[in-house]
Amino acid sequence: MDTSRESIAQAFRAAARVRRDQLFKADGGLPVSLSESAYTPYLGWVGRKYQGGTVLIAKNPGGGGDSQVAPTALDLEVQRRLLALRDDADGSTAALLEGVTLAFHAQLPSIGIGVLLARVLARLGETLDDVVFFNACPYRTRNDESLSTSTQKKSLELVAAPLVRALQPDTLIYLGVGVGREASKTLNARWTYVLPRAINDRQLKAEAVPVLDAIEADNAARSAYRNTHG
Repeated sequence: MDTSRESIAQAFRAAARVRRDQLFKADGGLPVSLSESAYTPYLGWVGRKYQGGTVLIAKNPGGGGDSQVAPTALDLEVQRRLLALRDDADGSTAALLEGVTLAFHAQLPSIGIGVLLARVLARLGETLDDVVFFNACPYRTRNDESLSTSTQKKSLELVAAPLVRALQPDTLIYLGVGVGREASKTLNARWTYVLPRAINDRQLKAEAVPVLDAIEADNAARSAYRNTHG
């Protein structure tokens, strides 16, 4: 399978083109706040040095509370870059995905999941540039409500599975028990972990500690495998 940057970018573009109404029933989970961004596919990004290594998968974007304030300049830049990738028609897909990645990376220090990712990467001994992150369902839900079984299955079929096929990771880390429980039934890699998440990602659940320990314990084996198969 072709795992070039362009082929991965095309897979991300295809995933970004999966519409909200393909994943949810009519108006299902539609946020009240920032309604103009409810249809933006907050998909994710690909580190510039990614070569078939670690992929982190979350359930869906947060920020669905009814009292959400106006978006920041960083938020708007992420949205602009994502829509440019989704609507790409001139073949500059890899460059557009690079723009998405840079925008997300600039935003991460200001949001909770940035804290969680920093903790995970510290245990992995990797950087943002080495890994991939994406939301299995790229759309916000009102008050961050849980996804229905139907939405989860459709998200796996239309978004997550095609991306994992294109990325060919040796390591999958599911960020959240909900997404991990469902997705790991069909999507696995040589190393697969399910990491429990706290509500705002700035704290760490006690149950997450042994998972982080396991991730770190496997680093030597992961490094040896990559040196052999890279």
